[in-house]
Amino acid sequence: MTNLATATILYSPSAIDSYGDCQRQFWYGRNDDGSGRLPTDPLPAAVSSALHEALMDYHRQIEGLHLVGSLPDEAQAKAMLGGLLEKSLFRMHVDPADPAVQERLHKVQPGLERAAALTIQELPRWVVDGAVGLLVWPEARLDHGPGIRAVQLSPSVLVPTRPDIIGIRSDGGTLRAVVKDYKAKSKVVHPAFDNGILVRAFWALSEIRAPRCEWFLAGRNLKVDPEAIDVETVNLMQAGTADFLIRDTLTAEILLRHRDRLVAVAEEMALTDAEVEDTAVPASPSGLCHDWCPFLHRCDVGQAYIRKYQGDGTLEARLAEVP
Repeated sequence: MTNLATATILYSPSAIDSYGDCQRQFWYGRNDDGSGRLPTDPLPAAVSSALHEALMDYHRQIEGLHLVGSLPDEAQAKAMLGGLLEKSLFRMHVDPADPAVQERLHKVQPGLERAAALTIQELPRWVVDGAVGLLVWPEARLDHGPGIRAVQLSPSVLVPTRPDIIGIRSDGGTLRAVVKDYKAKSKVVHPAFDNGILVRAFWALSEIRAPRCEWFLAGRNLKVDPEAIDVETVNLMQAGTADFLIRDTLTAEILLRHRDRLVAVAEEMALTDAEVEDTAVPASPSGLCHDWCPFLHRCDVGQAYIRKYQGDGTLEARLAEVP
């Protein structure tokens, strides 16, 4: 068993989410038995990564153009983001002529166009620092100074992560930290119920109250609200709805409560990690097991679920895909 009093527990937000979805799948991913993994469709993740990379490149370039007073108009901005996406797809080895890729890009295109305009509209609200320009950071790896290269939820629980956007925004004279993520899922993501955003918001709160990160607030003479953090999701698949941009303000009390919850989850994960047999770890079978669990061939619970709901033939065909 892991000695939680002395061990450093290190899990990413995606690992925390994976554990929440199915503890046994999480365990399999960290305990290789040499049997390989069932193939899953890599396309959704590759397209999502390309979208994310293009949006971050676009934000950085727009920030630079803003500082020299040369912002594009709406049509130019859309074309600019489209060009960056083409480059990102190429880097991800994704063919935009693939019908499956075209279908995904068609669904997200209105959201991308709206996001391109939104980035420019929000520029005047970011706080300006004479030395570095706008106090907004795309894809900054969060740390608490050189000695702690992760978000420190507790002395022993660290979460390595980087938000899409983190920055300091002026709102009616009040300066407040903002954590923003772009989501390319069909399901709407609310920022107040996203573990990754909550971890990053807690980091911002802790840095405002006791600055240690050298690139964020340490050494800056700024009075940033120490009692609340603004959190946002841009749901790219929801361009025509009110769920495209969801904003919320989380108080310190809320964030501290989530910190305690996440510390408890991380400690539970460490104990699960230390289990020797998969049978000691609970499984959460669902309709996702067939197509999306690469460890179905190792999981008796998942196999029983597929056999019950989809039949022996479907299960045997899937198991035959083991490399």
